[in-house]
Amino acid sequence: MKKKQQQPVTVSENNYAIWILLALTFLCYLRIPGFNLTQLDDTVFIQDKHDFIKSFKNIPAAFTQGCFNEKDIYYRPVLLVYFILLYPFTSRTSIAAYHLGSLFFHLLNVYLVFKLLSRLTGNKNHSLWLAAFFALHPAFTMAVGWIPGINDLLLFTFSSCYFLTTIKISGNGSWKDVLLNALFLSLGLFTKETGSFLPLGALLILWYKGNIRASNRLLKFVLAANIVVWLAWFFARKNVLPGEATSLIDIAMISQALNKVNGLIQYFGKCILPFNLNVFPTITNTNTLWGVAGIIIVALLIALNKKRNIKEIIFGSAWFILFLLPIFFVPKNINDQLFEHRLYLPMIGIHFLLHQTVLFSPLSNVVRKSVFIAVCAVWVIIIQLYLPDFKDTFSFWNKAVAASPDNAYANKMLGIKLTEFNKKEEAIPYIEKAYSLDSTEKYTHLFLARLIYMPQQKWDSARYMLEREILITPQFSDNYAELAHVCFEQKDWAAAEKYILKYLEMNPRDEMLNTNLLLLYRDQKKYKEAVAHADKMRTMGISVDENIYRVLADSVKAHQ
Repeated sequence: MKKKQQQPVTVSENNYAIWILLALTFLCYLRIPGFNLTQLDDTVFIQDKHDFIKSFKNIPAAFTQGCFNEKDIYYRPVLLVYFILLYPFTSRTSIAAYHLGSLFFHLLNVYLVFKLLSRLTGNKNHSLWLAAFFALHPAFTMAVGWIPGINDLLLFTFSSCYFLTTIKISGNGSWKDVLLNALFLSLGLFTKETGSFLPLGALLILWYKGNIRASNRLLKFVLAANIVVWLAWFFARKNVLPGEATSLIDIAMISQALNKVNGLIQYFGKCILPFNLNVFPTITNTNTLWGVAGIIIVALLIALNKKRNIKEIIFGSAWFILFLLPIFFVPKNINDQLFEHRLYLPMIGIHFLLHQTVLFSPLSNVVRKSVFIAVCAVWVIIIQLYLPDFKDTFSFWNKAVAASPDNAYANKMLGIKLTEFNKKEEAIPYIEKAYSLDSTEKYTHLFLARLIYMPQQKWDSARYMLEREILITPQFSDNYAELAHVCFEQKDWAAAEKYILKYLEMNPRDEMLNTNLLLLYRDQKKYKEAVAHADKMRTMGISVDENIYRVLADSVKAHQ
């Protein structure tokens, strides 16, 4: 008896299925527009840079400054432009537009993954299931649910378009495709530093497709255009780097990267067995066994596939490592976390490894469908359980401390946020723990002074802490305001005056501190300085009590 042949899946069925997948993905993340700020970087763009992002006129300026500071190792002008473009759709009470923007780009990227994998593998049915793996992967919860995760979503959008145009040019492209290729590379480069590796990714694709031909005239122009665009980005970024930073990879950075190799294994584990996800992961607090187990599982599944393609296995492995490499060159003192949103672009490499497993050959489409539906169902549940960790400040930082209890930064941030919500007694243990873990952690001395020593009127201890804090964060003006307060209590008038003046250098229009300085001059009988400062206050629009001013002016005349 003849075996019944399996009916092939038609193109129209695949197109129908991709729209169902997009709808399911949309429903999976439907609640994120109601999420608030986590206060990890999102407040930098939405609150701290409010005056910058509210004007379209600042779009050119975004390309001449760093992402977080004027001089910064992070150069991401397209990210700043994104916040500028979405600003008109937000308000002081609603940031839903930013969350909807993240969801939109995730959906767009799911479609682009389907298109890219279809072009690379030549199998739309397999590409559809891999796109489902991408769309509903729990490791992307942070990329979609946390507003600054848009950086990786944007990078993926531009990267996918760059790779698609590269593939088209290598076959039967046009000059229009060359221009689009250069445009998408530019957008990727100016979105995130990882974009600097995109040309290597393109070469990897051409090697995989076997389309590197010296006779292809358009590819030569693409190479030249890529070099020009890359150098333009390199020098633009170089202009915003801090003086002590280097625009090239040095020995120290390579050494640091080698010390973080364990992170690659941990990231692999999050891709295959995403059960150890958390909002603030570190290498120290992430169990490497999940990564080892993931590697073993994939290796066994590949071994069971008798028709495995070694070239595709090499391609997938190289892709995964290539686009994770930049992460390990970030200085440890700036960022030592293994944030999951960074897996967004490297995940394509995992897709190719999975494509060479027994899941795709020799399993039938029916069995494959059952496996992927079961896995995706579990993943949707994981996403729904994980997503609330990003809904607000306390949810985020409570989970951060739970995941990394020995991380000074996480403990400090939870303590500071508790303080801001007037939960000072609850905040103290976290600030103390942060200080015990790392006595150089920014702002811990300041908050120890504020929460413990100043309320207890232990002025010497408070002053010691604040003076130590100035050595760590000399540009944070609150240090000088608090020190002035302590010096007032100690009746050290000269020091109080010095610290108020330093504070006013940074905040010249602060009404309270200007008034305090005026009263300090009066009480110290520095009448001439007092009158001069009162006149300065008036020119800035700060009110001065008429009776006080009259007394001061009379005192100046009396002492002439």
